[in-house]
Parts: sequence; structure tokens; C-alpha cells
Amino acid sequence: MSRFTIFAATAAMLMALGSTAIAAPPAIVVNSTDDNLTSDEFCTLREAIRKASGLGSHAECAAPRGKIPRIDVTNPGGDTIFISDAAGVLTIFSSIQMQIIGPGPELLTIDGTSSVAGGIFVVLGDLDLSGVRLTNGSAPNHGGAIDMPNPGAILTLSD
Repeated sequence: MSRFTIFAATAAMLMALGSTAIAAPPAIVVNSTDDNLTSDEFCTLREAIRKASGLGSHAECAAPRGKIPRIDVTNPGGDTIFISDAAGVLTIFSSIQMQIIGPGPELLTIDGTSSVAGGIFVVLGDLDLSGVRLTNGSAPNHGGAIDMPNPGAILTLSD
């Protein structure tokens, strides 16, 4: 077999693969900027994190089966999620690795309202956070918006 034949076959295969859309793994879809655990038709970020962590039923947050829980906040119905003082920080537990995907930092802000003790997130496990802006977080012992008291936790941030 000549080099040209191998190159042509490889190029044809790559072109065929390029025309096929690769779907993202399924995700829990957040459709509200509220911060609550109210049983209604809306899935909040707090409910989605609890659902992905196996805490509570939160039927409004449909949970797909998958190895790594993914939470999609690309269209929550607004541009800012204000973290409630009463509800406290959002906790990523040590037993899981979680992905939270937003539409882009210029399109979605998660606001700690400066008064939530412990910041916006407490990350005990692994978190891949992308496409969001974090503001007004204050975690006095281990960071600002993100408190990472577990030295074994891995945090990945990206646009």
C-alpha cells in the first residue's frame, strides 16, 4: 500500500468524522436563577448540586446517568444567581467529581452577596467550573469565592 493510499484513506476518515457532531454527555439542567430547595418546576443550582451529590430527590432536576455529574447552567433564565444567606454555601462533597458549565463569564454571574459565610463554594471533592463569573465571595480561611479546605481536592477553572 502506497503512502498516498494511506494518506487518502486517513483524510477521508477524518472528513467523515468531522461532519458528525459529537454530543456532550447528558447534564442536569438548571433553569432558574433562584437559590432555594423549593419543590416546584424549576431546577436551581443548589438543587442540581444536591441531586448530583445524591442528596434529596429534587424531581425538578432530571439526573442523567453518567460517571461524572455535569450541571448545565447555560440558560438559567437570567444573568445572575444570587447565593442566599439563609441557604449558605454550595458544597461539592469529597466523594464526587463534578462539572458545572455556564454560558460564559460575561453571560452568567454567581454572586455570593458578600455576606454568605464561607464564600460561594466549599469544594471538598473535585470541581471543574467553567463559563461563569464569581463575585462577592468571602471565604476567610481558605480563599475568596471558593473555599478549599481539603488539600486533596482538585479545582479546575476555565472560560
